[in-house]
Amino acid sequence: MKKVGPFRSIRFKFVIIYVLLILVAMQIIGVYFVRKLETELVQNFKNSLNERVTLLAYNVEQAMNRERDEKSPTL
Repeated sequence: MKKVGPFRSIRFKFVIIYVLLILVAMQIIGVYFVRKLETELVQNFKNSLNERVTLLAYNVEQAMNRERDEKSPTL
């Protein structure tokens, strides 16, 4: 019986196919998670900016009201 080399055996080919399938699956899962993470981070950044703008608008409004109250004549 003739011996088959390690690179010609069917077992080796199956192992290579499985390893390549696992690598491709890991790449696809990685891309999915990176996109989801990026979307989540952008949304959090937008929410943070909106909250800061709202707080700044409130603080400016309070300061303007305080100045107006100080300048108005008291009876």
